[in-house]
This record gives sequence, structure tokens and C-alpha cells, in this order.
Amino acid sequence: MSFLNPVPVPATYYSSADAEAPQLGADLTGGVKTVLKACLVTGYGTKPGAGWTMTGEEDHKAVFTAPDPAPQVSLTVDSSNAQWTLFDLLWRGHKQGLVPAKHGYIKAAPHGDISLRWQLVATKRGFAFIPDYVYNSQSNQTICYFGGLNHNLTNPAGQDFAFYCSTRNGGLYGSALINDLLSGSPWALGAGDLVEDGNIRALAGLRSLITAATGGAQAIQPQAGVAAKTYAEIYLTRAPLILGKLPGLILCSHYDDVPGITTIDGSPHRWIYTRQNNPLRETESDMIGLGLLVNLDEWVY
Repeated sequence: MSFLNPVPVPATYYSSADAEAPQLGADLTGGVKTVLKACLVTGYGTKPGAGWTMTGEEDHKAVFTAPDPAPQVSLTVDSSNAQWTLFDLLWRGHKQGLVPAKHGYIKAAPHGDISLRWQLVATKRGFAFIPDYVYNSQSNQTICYFGGLNHNLTNPAGQDFAFYCSTRNGGLYGSALINDLLSGSPWALGAGDLVEDGNIRALAGLRSLITAATGGAQAIQPQAGVAAKTYAEIYLTRAPLILGKLPGLILCSHYDDVPGITTIDGSPHRWIYTRQNNPLRETESDMIGLGLLVNLDEWVY
């Protein structure tokens, strides 16, 4: 459960394409909460839930808590609005007051020509929820991560966790992940951020070695005769400290792959390849961003 004592934990893959899976429509009222409940708690069709507990269920609101190990941080979900779903963190009975414009949210696809699919990968310690906005043949994913951290801390004090949601204000369903990595701006939350009076302290940032290779938000374009791709993990930081890394997620320097389940040379696992920061309704040559891969088989904490 740390850099010095890594523990692999099995992961389960869920998708809106599964039989009997809940769907998300143009009206998001109750939708994201229903998807999280089905994947994390109750299961659906032939797929069991991931073993999480849900408390405080009230209409389109609920609190989700991972089972292993018993954490002190839970995720509150409010799907009462038709246009967006809001999140907050519950720590020692205190909500932290997350601000959507800063900390992210899940938003609906208000245009009739854009459909909203979803994928989710969960372990007993965390999950990655991947909304997928589809326009014609274009597909743009964002990501919401909550759960345990492969931490670099001797005493996490009940805050061995990370929360990051890449959808914020602005953009045509684009992901802010790449900009956040490049700037190191404090948009994530992790160990040491939560307080009992509900006033969040300075937030954590995200960093990755791969951003140095891209030279900016523009993806590395394929070059003739060069097949190599660069991969790197994502770290949660609070300068000058590295708090840990996000389990199950890696960045890919190239942006030319088709989103979906794939394999990586040298890895025994299956991965979801997602395009981050892809502006819908733009041409391929206008797209910027990086690939984000999510491990479907196991996450290391």
C-alpha cells in the first residue's frame, strides 16, 4: 500500500455497453448516482458490484465508501440536477465543500447529436469513472478518479486517498487533465488536504514525466519510421513533496490510437485507451492532448 510495499488489487470493468447496464441520457437527473450504485454496490446483469457500501441515499444523492481498507474518506454524489452531477468528500463526518469550477463535475451532453456513454473500472480501494462523449465517429473521454493512493507517506493519518475530476468549466466536453499536468495547478485532492472544519487547505497537483516529452499540451505526432511510444505514471504532488501516484493509470505520449480496450507491448494486462482533451466537432488535425490508459485487470497500491 505504498512505494515501499506495493500491493496489487484485482480490478473489474463495467461499461454502458454491458447487458442490463444503466444508461446516461441527455437528462442526467439521478443518472451518475445510479451508475455508481450499480457498479460499486449492487451489480447488474451478470456483473457483481465492487463491494463498496452506500449510505445516506436520498432521492438522487448518496455517499460511497470503499471497503478495503476501511478508509476515513468517502465520496458524496449529488445527481439532482439534469445538467451536471456534483461531488464532495466526507471526512470524519465533515463535508469539504468542493467547488465544481475548481474540483470538477460530470456534465450532460445537451446537444442531440452528442451521445453520452460511460466506462468504469473499480477495485475495493478506488475507481475511475470515464464519461465518453460521442459525436459522429469522434469520441472524447474525461475521467473522475476517487480512492486509495499508492502513497509515499510514513503516516497518511487517514487521508491515504486521491480525488481528481478532469471536467471543469469551459471547453466542448474536453478534459483538463493535460493542462493540469503541465501547470501542476492544484486541482486534485489528497493526503493533508482535508480538515474537520470543512475548509479545504491548499490542494495537491498532478505531475508526470511525460509532460516534459510533449513540450506542451500538443501531443507528439507519429513520425515516419518511428514506432516508439512513451508511457509514464501520474503523481500526486504538493511542492516540493511527492505524495504518491494514482494506481491503475498511465499516460501515453501519442494521440493517434482509437479509444477502446487495448494491450501494451511488455504488459500482461488489458487497458482502456482514452483520448483526453479532444474538442468534439473539430478535425483530427485540430485535436490536442494525450492518451490516458486505465488498467482493467489490477491496480497497484
